Amino acid sequence: MALNIYTDASHREQLAPFCKTILGLANNFSHIGKYALSQDNPSLDLTFKTQPLDDLTISDSMQLQAYEHESGTLKIELSLSPKLCCSKNAGCYVVAAIQEAVDAAADFFEGENILFQKEAFHNLVNTVSSCSRKTLH
Repeated sequence: MALNIYTDASHREQLAPFCKTILGLANNFSHIGKYALSQDNPSLDLTFKTQPLDDLTISDSMQLQAYEHESGTLKIELSLSPKLCCSKNAGCYVVAAIQEAVDAAADFFEGENILFQKEAFHNLVNTVSSCSRKTLH
């Protein structure tokens, strides 16, 4: 699983809880993730985009972007509202968004008749996020 983040650099300080969570999760995924999933399982490429902080009308969203058959990678773009990104509980919202992305991926792969280990991904996210909570607080 890959995690990417695109933020508006002018609001970096306000987005610190969000960015810190993403960096902690990505670090833990790099250490744990390669052992937790079988190699023939499709992979997820999750991209988090932050929205302008002054636009409070933006809500959370998730879009399945593309599936690359050669690499077996499903690209998903996630967006959390600015209010959630700046919250002291941003980490909980990020983990919840990732779990929802795993569920959406499972639905996609089921429709394509591609084996996807949904529970293994959920277990990985739970393991990595519990590690992140320890290292981030």
